[in-house]
Amino acid sequence: MSRKVHIIVGGTYFLEDRVKFFDNKEFTKNKDRFCIERVDWNDVVECKKIPIKGDSVFIFGIKHWVRRLKKKRYGDKKIANIILNFMRKNFKKVPIGVLEDLDLVGSRGVGRKVIKGVISDLNCKIILLREYIKGELYNSKVLPFGICSVNRSGLLKNPDLKMVDFYFRGDSSSRERSRIVSEVRKNKMVNSSLFVYDGGSKSKKKISEKKFFKELANSKICLNVKGNGYSCFRYQEIPSVGSIIATPNYPLITSNDYEDMVSCIKFSSLEDLNKKMNKVLSSKDLASDMSGKSVEVFRRYHTTEKRFLEFMNYLDLVK
Repeated sequence: MSRKVHIIVGGTYFLEDRVKFFDNKEFTKNKDRFCIERVDWNDVVECKKIPIKGDSVFIFGIKHWVRRLKKKRYGDKKIANIILNFMRKNFKKVPIGVLEDLDLVGSRGVGRKVIKGVISDLNCKIILLREYIKGELYNSKVLPFGICSVNRSGLLKNPDLKMVDFYFRGDSSSRERSRIVSEVRKNKMVNSSLFVYDGGSKSKKKISEKKFFKELANSKICLNVKGNGYSCFRYQEIPSVGSIIATPNYPLITSNDYEDMVSCIKFSSLEDLNKKMNKVLSSKDLASDMSGKSVEVFRRYHTTEKRFLEFMNYLDLVK
């Protein structure tokens, strides 16, 4: 008989429509194994009693809790203590796993404190980390768990028919975005469509997701660049529509990652980006081959269904 898992959802990138982690065919096949419960940040602050409805508990995301507590102008230590007190009260005696999905910018201190407390104070079996950084030291229970994307195969098109060479559209959440876009505009060999706007997700200059993905699919190479953290939706969305990722060579660990100049472009400098971009765009065969390889890697490892199956395997450790 399968063990029942009580999923406590605290708000996470994985629930967005562009990911749909608990709304895919693999979840549907296994939904009887789960009891999914959303817990509001107020319930966390008040240490509300949560009756356990499974053999184990998985805290799936704490981003929303942290964001709301930061709006109260609480410091990292206080926020971490509030979350840990809630967990200690409710989940002290049950096997537990946690998805830590916080952004590096602004929430890194909270994440470290929560991870340390969960491992030391609870019966923690595994922590899945969305932003797992190369070179940092982690407890053996902490493992990388990268963002995924729904499959958008209906938007795929022949690279020869794509109208734009290089594309980026996004908010100004990091200076690096504006810096790279400004430099690429100087490359007269490239037909680019580049726009960085202020105002974040509520900006009037933000286009609909439908239009965004259509533009992404109509571009041969698309820029992935950090916002509030290294892990961005775009990293998997670009290959989901059959385009080639161009990304700074970040220290973010992604299992079964894309390979430089085989299924993506990874650059160490703006000069390196222009050199590699010009090479890809000057060869129809190379552009087509890299586009095909990027789709192949995405479908094999990074669709929502594939990531959910990965999650299911990790749940076997939470017992």
